[in-house]
Amino acid sequence: MSGTVEPAEYVENQVLTLGDNLRWVAWHNTLIKSGAGGILGTFSSGEDITERRQTLGEQSPMPTDEPLSCSDTARRNCNRD
Repeated sequence: MSGTVEPAEYVENQVLTLGDNLRWVAWHNTLIKSGAGGILGTFSSGEDITERRQTLGEQSPMPTDEPLSCSDTARRNCNRD
């Protein structure tokens, strides 16, 4: 095993909002690299795709999907329904 992990560039999962609503979020992830090619960090951008999934009839999560919830320190960043 080399100890390296391929980053997930696109992931969909459910997020539990402060109002106890489940929302589907599509996450787009990328690595931030230095000029020398070393990894400095990651950047993730989330898009609410709940309505799109409902329109397509994809309301049920995959068996391994677990809803994410807002932590106390990140509540200001959570969707307030």
